[in-house]
Amino acid sequence: MNNQTNQSERMKNNLKKNKPTIVLPIINTVFSVIFLAGNIYCKIAFGKEYGLGFFIAFTVLVILFPITSWYSSYFSKKQNIKRIYNYEHESNEIVAYIKRLKSYKGIELNKNYKLIAHYQLTDQIVDKHPHYDSEHCSLGIASSDSVIITFGVSFAGIELKAYDKSFTGLCGVLPRSVWYKKHLKAPVAKKGVVTFSAEGFELSERMVIQALKNQDSYYDNKSGWMVIGEKKGTIIDEVVEIMHDVYLVIRNEEMVALWIKLESGLAI
Repeated sequence: MNNQTNQSERMKNNLKKNKPTIVLPIINTVFSVIFLAGNIYCKIAFGKEYGLGFFIAFTVLVILFPITSWYSSYFSKKQNIKRIYNYEHESNEIVAYIKRLKSYKGIELNKNYKLIAHYQLTDQIVDKHPHYDSEHCSLGIASSDSVIITFGVSFAGIELKAYDKSFTGLCGVLPRSVWYKKHLKAPVAKKGVVTFSAEGFELSERMVIQALKNQDSYYDNKSGWMVIGEKKGTIIDEVVEIMHDVYLVIRNEEMVALWIKLESGLAI
C-alpha cells in the first residue's frame, strides 16, 4: 500500500515538473520577431557598415532562440508526460503479468544452466505474424502449461510446447520504455524449425527461462524491426526464421539474438 502511495506521489511530482507552458515561448517569440526586424532594418539602413558576418550570426541566434524555448518549455515536456504515463501503464501491465506467472519455475541461463538450440531448415514454419498489443504492451499470452524463454531485460520472448520443446509463438510483456532507437538492418534468414534441450536442469512445463541477461532491446522506428540481444552478427551465426518476420540467431548452438518485425512508429 505504501509503495503504491509513494509511486502515486512520484508520478504527481513528475507531472507537475513537466507541465508544458506556452506563455514563455510566446513571449520569447515576440521578442525574437522584434529583434529580427531590427536586425534586418539595421542591415538595410547601414549597408556595408553593418557587417555581414554579424548580421548572419545574429539572425541565426534570433531564430534559434524561440525554437529552443518552444522545445524546452512545451514540446519536450509534452513528450516527457507521455513517457511518464507510459511508464505507469507499463508498470501495471508488468505487475499483472508477473502475477500470472507466480506459479512458474524460474531459471536463469548461465555457465551451469544452458539451453541448446537445435534447428532444421524447412519451409514449414509457424504460420503467424508478430503483433504488438500497445494497450497491454504485449506480444501475446502463453498457454498455461508452456515453457517461456524471455530475452534481455524485457519480460517477453518465445513460447515452447511443453511436451516436445518446440517453438510455438511469441509471448510476454515488452515495455517500450527500455527500447533504444536505432537504425537496424535485419540479417538474411533461412526458414526453419527450432527445438531445445537443456544442460544443468530439466525442461518442464510451467517454466520461465531468462536468456541473454542484461542484453538491450533496439528498435528501428521507421522499419519496425526490433532486436533483443546482439545486433551485429558474425559469419558463424545461423539466422533461422522460425515464424513470419521472427528470426532467431544461433551461434555455437546458443541463442544470441531475437529479431522481430513489429509495426513502425511504436517507440515512445
